[in-house]
Amino acid sequence: MKKFFVVFFISLSLWASLDNTTKTTGSVSSALGGAGRAAVAPGDVSTLNPANLAHLRGYYLYSRYLPGESAYAISDNTAETVVPASVYYYQNSQERNFKLSFAEKIRKRIAVGISGSFYQFRNTEQSANRMNMDFGVSYVPRDNLGFGFVAYNLIGAASNELIRERTAPQIGMGSHYMYRGFLRLRADYVTGNNYKISDGQIMVGAENYINRWMIFRMGYQENLNENRDLGTLGWGFDLPKFKLNYAYLTETGSEPEVRHSVDLSIPF
Repeated sequence: MKKFFVVFFISLSLWASLDNTTKTTGSVSSALGGAGRAAVAPGDVSTLNPANLAHLRGYYLYSRYLPGESAYAISDNTAETVVPASVYYYQNSQERNFKLSFAEKIRKRIAVGISGSFYQFRNTEQSANRMNMDFGVSYVPRDNLGFGFVAYNLIGAASNELIRERTAPQIGMGSHYMYRGFLRLRADYVTGNNYKISDGQIMVGAENYINRWMIFRMGYQENLNENRDLGTLGWGFDLPKFKLNYAYLTETGSEPEVRHSVDLSIPF
């Protein structure tokens, strides 16, 4: 146990050399174009689809830490757990987001999940808060095929203009397919704010197991409302004692912005 925490905090200090991160997705989904609403990954079960928490077996400590941003999560779905649950916290210089999620299987291959969240935005002149809720469904018709549906911010957008866009309701859906255990494909779609289809995002990605421990990932995200599409790459180390993942994201415009994301998950 002590060895795990040593690895955890050493890794956090090494990540401080990276410049930018993504906010709402972990490095696995970030490397796959942002797709992951039908897949299972520590950290993403709290932010993309809470229903997937029912499929994440075990106890996980998750972290993402880079200059100016950090995210942490703890999830519990062991044999002794009454209801699978997770706690997630994200912060940067102006934003705070806390999520508490629960999930349960209602049929052998169908799970539902719910997240309650508290979002806060604060700068030197003003601040605003908003409580909200997400609801997700996961359907796994076969062991190698899954589908996900999520309704974000069901309570609705805040009346304060400062955070109205950040708390607007959206719908997300996704699919996940595994081919012979070594190739995994994802495809997601998320509507724009207030369910506007023409302002949505299309996300696709593929990951390949190079060997038992190493994974290569690539993806693409098309934003229908603006010319800021993303190309993504990444790799992961799926080791018995911890999981380390990296994502590289670049915009496809004439002056692309490059972002990096690294996270660490430790199963117990």
